[in-house]
Amino acid sequence: MAIPNPWTVLIAGITRLGLTYIVPEAHHSKIITAIVEPDFCGYDFQSMHDYFYRHDMMIYPGKLDGLNTFRIANMGAVTSKDMEAFIELLGSYLWDLA
Repeated sequence: MAIPNPWTVLIAGITRLGLTYIVPEAHHSKIITAIVEPDFCGYDFQSMHDYFYRHDMMIYPGKLDGLNTFRIANMGAVTSKDMEAFIELLGSYLWDLA
């Protein structure tokens, strides 16, 4: 059984959480992923950033004009287990907003 790579875990997880990403899979670099910010009452990027930072994870603000996104890196020493932990934490954060 093949071990899923971090990018595959990320895409499956954000899809499961009802979020979307900008670049179609066929054209994705799989190094960094821009995710459309959730449209939840009370959502604030800086608050979410600080939440992840307190849990020893980094997310980055989006860089696209006119699109509210945040970014997560899938390179370097990031493992599938790291990405699973990110998705679990993101789900908990979003659940708390709902």
